[in-house]
Amino acid sequence: MENRKRGPKSETRCGCLARFVVRFVAYTKRWHVTLFIELHNHDCLDPRLVGFLPTHRKMAEADASQMNNMKDAGISTPHIYAMLANQAGGYENVNYTLRDMYNEIARQRHHVLGDARVALRYLKNQKAEAEKGELRCFI
Repeated sequence: MENRKRGPKSETRCGCLARFVVRFVAYTKRWHVTLFIELHNHDCLDPRLVGFLPTHRKMAEADASQMNNMKDAGISTPHIYAMLANQAGGYENVNYTLRDMYNEIARQRHHVLGDARVALRYLKNQKAEAEKGELRCFI
């Protein structure tokens, strides 16, 4: 069917000549820049928008810890994000988005469920050993 075809994706490769090569020199035990070409054939991203690139959207450990404490106190995620942005001096100075905060909360919740699964597996094994009469108490 003609109307079910996807449109072509935009071209992201532009043949940019910019290069930065660093090599480790064993006898000096130092890293050296061996090639640096600053010539770009395209417009570079505005420095204010660099924080929105996926590779730069990292939540600092201190921010994650502070977010967890505030979540435990019952503060909503958008309010936490606003407070962290206020601490950083504005939303443009925060290296992650509100969506990244929600993803971090889900990641931590999933990790807790993983710990619960391990505990349940341990208790099931204890029950099975008790039924077999092999349970030993180490208390």
